[in-house]
Amino acid sequence: MGYTEILSYTLIIPVFNESGRIFHTISGLRESYLSRINEVLFVDDGSTDDTARIIRDHGFKCLILGKHKGKGAALKAGILAANNNRLVLCDCDSVRNLEDLLSKDDDLFDIVIGSRWVPGSRVIGFPLIRFCFSRGLNFIIRNLFGVEWKDTQSGLKILSRSVALTIIEFCRNEKFFFDTEIVLNAHKKGCAIKELPINWFYSKRSRVFLPRDSLSFGFDIIKYVLQNSSFH
Repeated sequence: MGYTEILSYTLIIPVFNESGRIFHTISGLRESYLSRINEVLFVDDGSTDDTARIIRDHGFKCLILGKHKGKGAALKAGILAANNNRLVLCDCDSVRNLEDLLSKDDDLFDIVIGSRWVPGSRVIGFPLIRFCFSRGLNFIIRNLFGVEWKDTQSGLKILSRSVALTIIEFCRNEKFFFDTEIVLNAHKKGCAIKELPINWFYSKRSRVFLPRDSLSFGFDIIKYVLQNSSFH
């Protein structure tokens, strides 16, 4: 990134039927981060509740997708609609984990991953079964694709917009695997990727359902391998 470029940030938050916790997200944004973010863009992935109305009533932009497709589809739409040169991807329940990532000098890298598993990170309230699930998936990904990052599944990232626009052209997954796929595709393109430690607070309202999502994630890994058979 050129030294004359002025950094500006768009925060992209995918949401789906979040009316029960969206006030918590909005409160977290207003408490700490709006002074450092130039644009906040919620992407409603086909909610059937009042999520979008609540967001707009509180003065935030909300891009509404007509059909529920998945987190990856929502993030792609947000990336395409963003107006700034640095994109911050953040799950609805992870807003209060942003502080450490936003306080770092991220502009030397194409992608910065907010990692729960590097030295200096602190994870609070993470259930043992979720820990085993997360570490097991990452072990498979690192060994299968020969990458070094310890939290490819992290939903908290900062990306160069120009790089993101190039990468998402090759991202086919519309579900949770998108978080990993964008890192793997960036690696293939030779992008500069960095993991930074964060303080991460587990939310009991997480939408991850282990039996369903572990199976889906496994199929998505297989699908990615088949679609990218030349990966080295």
